[in-house]
Amino acid sequence: MGETLFNLQMRSKGKTPSCASCHKPDSGFASASMQMINGNFRQVPSLFNLAYSPSFFWEGRETSLESVVLKPIVHQEEMNADLGQLIKKMNKNPMLKKSFKEVFGLDSIYSALVSRALAQYVRSLIRPKRLLVDTQSIGQNLFNQNCISCHAGKTATDFKIRKSVVAGSGLDSGLSKITNQEKDAFFFKTPSLFELKLTAPYMHDGRYKRLDEVVSAYAKALNIKELSSKENQKALVNFLENL
Repeated sequence: MGETLFNLQMRSKGKTPSCASCHKPDSGFASASMQMINGNFRQVPSLFNLAYSPSFFWEGRETSLESVVLKPIVHQEEMNADLGQLIKKMNKNPMLKKSFKEVFGLDSIYSALVSRALAQYVRSLIRPKRLLVDTQSIGQNLFNQNCISCHAGKTATDFKIRKSVVAGSGLDSGLSKITNQEKDAFFFKTPSLFELKLTAPYMHDGRYKRLDEVVSAYAKALNIKELSSKENQKALVNFLENL
């Protein structure tokens, strides 16, 4: 049911986008296109492993996935749909009503059921960590020495909200735009590193088009001596591309 809704086209100013229009299954449930959100261009994040995440969106401003899945549908810069009208439209679709009846045992479709079904589908998008054969590779050693404190475990992220060391300027100040607290400036959610080959551009604002640019920026910002050489940077990029 959730997958059906995820791919369902929603009315939006002459367009009919779906959740899958931006969170493309063949692009790691992310997208190469940027999205204007509240006046800032944001990179479309991957939906993998959100079942493990305690917060959502780049600033971690939401804690309920059931609430999150409805926000893009009604947001004027995204799908821009009228939720009430959308529910009425769904209730006129015999196939949808039959599916909801089978799943929820109710004769009518409600927004709460739509959010529940969508949230459960997103929770099912589990991307397990690949088993890496060469555990002594230079790239993996560099990752374990310099990246694993934030991008750890089976999700390649701890999902925490941290101050970005490479985003200390610009109009998009992250969490502080939500809290209005200067101390929260440039705090963003730590993203997963899975399927990086499919999810360019990188960072919350998509400022880097290539992974080697990301690695170089972090090496400089954190003064990581092991990553001062192009050879080691390339080794780390090769490792990241296989996560």
